[in-house]
Amino acid sequence: MALISLEQLLEFQKHRKKNEHHWRDLHQLYAYARANKLLEHVVEFSAFGAIASDIEALYLQVSVLAISDPYQMLPEQVMNIWCYLAQHSNLATVLELESHFAPDSGFVINLTSDKKPQSYRWFDQAIELLALDLEPLTTLLKSHVKQLEARPEAHIAGLENTLRNSKQPLLTQLAKTWLQTSERTEERVETKKEVDCTYSVRDIHYVASHATEVIDEVRRQLNDQIEGVITDESTSGACILLKKMPKHSLEPGQIVLLYENKDGAITAPKLATVRWNTNDPSGHEIHLGLKYIPGQIYPMAVNAKDNVTVDSYPRYGLLLQAISGKNESWQIITTPGLYHEKRKLAISFDDQSIEQPAQTGQLLMSSKHVQLFSVEILSTSSN
Repeated sequence: MALISLEQLLEFQKHRKKNEHHWRDLHQLYAYARANKLLEHVVEFSAFGAIASDIEALYLQVSVLAISDPYQMLPEQVMNIWCYLAQHSNLATVLELESHFAPDSGFVINLTSDKKPQSYRWFDQAIELLALDLEPLTTLLKSHVKQLEARPEAHIAGLENTLRNSKQPLLTQLAKTWLQTSERTEERVETKKEVDCTYSVRDIHYVASHATEVIDEVRRQLNDQIEGVITDESTSGACILLKKMPKHSLEPGQIVLLYENKDGAITAPKLATVRWNTNDPSGHEIHLGLKYIPGQIYPMAVNAKDNVTVDSYPRYGLLLQAISGKNESWQIITTPGLYHEKRKLAISFDDQSIEQPAQTGQLLMSSKHVQLFSVEILSTSSN
């Protein structure tokens, strides 16, 4: 079980496609130990200094890590949580469920399946299922967060190798993830959909502005254009395998535009942010973890209308409109340096010569590549 658990850990860190039978084997080993009263058998194997003490604690360690959304984490964050759970996973418990009874919250385990613990919402009844109870572990986690809020240097078992300023945000996000994942109704599905991938505000702006043109003509005007394959996808994000290395590094915080080539036309564009990236050993392929940015995309130019570092020329920008269409639902993506709180802006669209006044709202994301912030569209008289 220790070896399978470590293989699963490495898959989480490298964001590799899961082994077909890891969870089946883990469930079967756990079921055997449970039936033969071996759950407290000490695990003699050790690696990274972070293997839980007995069979049940080890099973809980890898199970809780699996529901912590590890594919959205950096490799070092996965390892930090793994080490934390090595010390505390024994506080989680696996409970019997009565037939035809669904739990009120949390996760359930099907020992006859080849799947990790699942949200209870994916099941109509609890036949042959076990409940994964995180309440004692969550209580301890929240107490650790409070300790770190009061004293960032506080010692927390399992986080000895985690940077001091990273401990409290890591545990806070972990608690949120358990809650969000338990309520999640979507599931990633495997796919082999071929897509084109464009990045940088300038290139995405160009594609969005020329979406009705022949795709080969659009490609010639881009700084870089990459073909890829979506390996798995949900409504909120995807994992994509690029067929060649990009000219510039696609780091977390960069934005990309995915779209399909259908008979030479651009179809189904989706804007996303890069959450993580990994290279294969050969260095010729790269996997990207993406989080979709919802909203209708409008290519536009944006400039400041005040005396704070005014640009001498408009910047490329992308205006996003949520489905509700309310003013507060508008957001802007542009290159760094433009955002200041309550800053007056001028927005112009490719098909209009009139400038539209606006004002910055909340800064939602900032990286060395882009800034994403909400914006209020003003009436002309308020400018």
